Amino acid sequence: MDELKNLLEERPGRYSLYFENLLNGNTWGHGEDEIHLAASTIKVPILCALYVKGAEGLDLSERVDIPRGALVGGSGILDQLSAGFRPSLEDLALLMTVLSDNTATNLLAEVLGIGAVQSFISSMGMERTQFQRKMMDEEARSRGLENTTTARDMGRLLRALALGKVHSSGLSQRVVDLLLRQQSVGKLPHLIPSVAFDEVKELHEVPRGQVAVAHKSGELEESEHDVGIFYTHLGPSYTLSVFSSELPHRLAGRRTVAEASRLVYYGFLRGLL
Repeated sequence: MDELKNLLEERPGRYSLYFENLLNGNTWGHGEDEIHLAASTIKVPILCALYVKGAEGLDLSERVDIPRGALVGGSGILDQLSAGFRPSLEDLALLMTVLSDNTATNLLAEVLGIGAVQSFISSMGMERTQFQRKMMDEEARSRGLENTTTARDMGRLLRALALGKVHSSGLSQRVVDLLLRQQSVGKLPHLIPSVAFDEVKELHEVPRGQVAVAHKSGELEESEHDVGIFYTHLGPSYTLSVFSSELPHRLAGRRTVAEASRLVYYGFLRGLL
C-alpha cells in the first residue's frame, strides 16, 4: 500500500489512519496512535454510552426541556427551532448522529455525565481517548480541557460495534443503524460505490460491488476526520478511521480523506489489505 502511505505523508497537514479487515484480522496503520482533537467523532462513544444506559434502565423515550442557555451553534438544527420543542433522548441521539447537532450532544452529556461517558470509553479499551468537555465550551477549552482520540482507539470501538460486542448484538446494531444515516457523506463514502441507508433494507442485502458505510465525521478549523464501518455483500468487512490535523486548507483535507478511503476500498477488494 505504498500509494496510500505516500498520500498521507505527502499531503500538507498531519494524517493518521487505522484500518482493520474484519474478515481476516489484517490491520494497517499510519500514525494510528497519534492524538488528535476528536471533534464530532467523540459523539460515537457518547451514542454508545447512551444506549448502554438505556439497556440498564434509562428511559430513552423521556422528553427533555431545552433551556435557551443550552443552545449552541457549530452544527445541527436545535438552535434554529422555535422554543417549546421537547425531544426525547432518542430524538437527541438521532440529531447528534445524523446532523451532528452540538446542542443535542450537550444535552445527552448532561444526562449521562461526562465521567460516565469517560468510564464507557475506558471500558472499551480506548486508552488514549479523553472526553473532558461539552461541545463549543470555550471556557472549558481555555482551561485546557479537550476531547481527544486516536485512529486506533476509534477503530477499536468500531470493531466492537461491527461484531455486536458493545453490550449486546442488538444494542450494537441500533448504534450502527444510526451511523448508517449520517448526512455528511463528503469523505469516507464519497469516492467509492456507496449505497444510501434507505436503499438497503438489511445490511446482508448490500449488492455485490457496492458498500454501505456506517460512519461519523468531524471537523474543526484545521481538521477533517471520518470514522466508519464498511459493509459489503460479505457483511461487516472492514473499519477505517482517518484523522487529519494542522491542515492549511480544509477542502484539501476532505479530499485527502476521501482519496484515502478510495485506496483502502480498492486495496481491500484486491486482497492487499
